[in-house]
Amino acid sequence: MVQGCFCTNTSLFFDQKIPLACCGLDGKQTICCCYSAWCLSPNMPLMCCEAPTDAYCQCGLGLCALGCTKPVTCCASHTHSCCIVQSGAFPPSEKNPCTLAWCFVHCWPRCGICSTIRQIQGGGDDSDMAESLCPAREGEHLLGAPKSADTEAQ
Repeated sequence: MVQGCFCTNTSLFFDQKIPLACCGLDGKQTICCCYSAWCLSPNMPLMCCEAPTDAYCQCGLGLCALGCTKPVTCCASHTHSCCIVQSGAFPPSEKNPCTLAWCFVHCWPRCGICSTIRQIQGGGDDSDMAESLCPAREGEHLLGAPKSADTEAQ
């Protein structure tokens, strides 16, 4: 984790298991039950009008989409620009925890240096966290729903 300020954080994403994982731009923002998503990442499906498994409906134009989903938080945001990942949620969630960090040094909820979000939360290593950040991926939960694991972030 690079920095964290309560309900927001910035991390670096490196995963050798996923080819081109650091290439691309994508994001998802949610307020209550409404969301907007966009994805410009290689080898990802287009976001059309077919709703993902975690959404009720979606209207997509290929690279971006608007939709309605079951509310899981008041507001949340998750963006990925090359290897930089920025996340935030209010209230904080498992996916977007409350953190306090600066320049790779973190002091809340645990103290340490150059740790991943999962390590800061006390979850151990990140060996099982290889997944795409793109919200167009089927079943991807960027809003803190317990269905998927956190992405590998440092």
